[in-house]
Amino acid sequence: MTDAFPTGVQLDGPEDGPAVLVLHPWWGISPGVLAWTETRVQGGARVVLPDLYDGKVVDTIEEAKAMANGLDDDKANAVLDACADRLSESGRPWGALGWSMGAFLGTRLTGRGEQAPRRFVMFYGAGVADGSGTEAVQLHVAPGDDFFDPDEEAEALRGFEKAGIRVERYEYPGLGHWFAEVGSPAYDEEGTRLATERSLAFLGLT
Repeated sequence: MTDAFPTGVQLDGPEDGPAVLVLHPWWGISPGVLAWTETRVQGGARVVLPDLYDGKVVDTIEEAKAMANGLDDDKANAVLDACADRLSESGRPWGALGWSMGAFLGTRLTGRGEQAPRRFVMFYGAGVADGSGTEAVQLHVAPGDDFFDPDEEAEALRGFEKAGIRVERYEYPGLGHWFAEVGSPAYDEEGTRLATERSLAFLGLT
């Protein structure tokens, strides 16, 4: 069963648990990603976590920017498509969650018809949807975010509307990019608590 996932994809939690595909930010599989994953596994979820950096984790903006810019998009997309195909084989609905780069890359999955996540949580990032499949997305944004500006967000929202994908949007005034990631430069405990509560309810993982 598990060998159908690409090499480098981490699997944790019961195989019959509600499945969620977790897409890491430009740091790699960071402490924030691990904290979210471990808590969900303890709650009975099945977490599928692709490592798009082959084990590399960085902690400065300069390093992260270099890693993201050096990512082979075709290879990354192939990994995410393979994960989506494998998750869809069960015939059960599954969800996805991504931070920043992960949210941007994962937007493609919303247009894969029956092989799309039923719901997708996006933290301060999104691409432009091309096709339908996902029922709804939940978008968490920080006003004034230099890494996900209003024009990018507006373009993403237009894409979801055109694709018929419902959007549930939340703003976190006073917070910044990365606020929902433990150990990140802008981590905010209360913002993370609230965003996590909302995302779990949206994904049906409460």
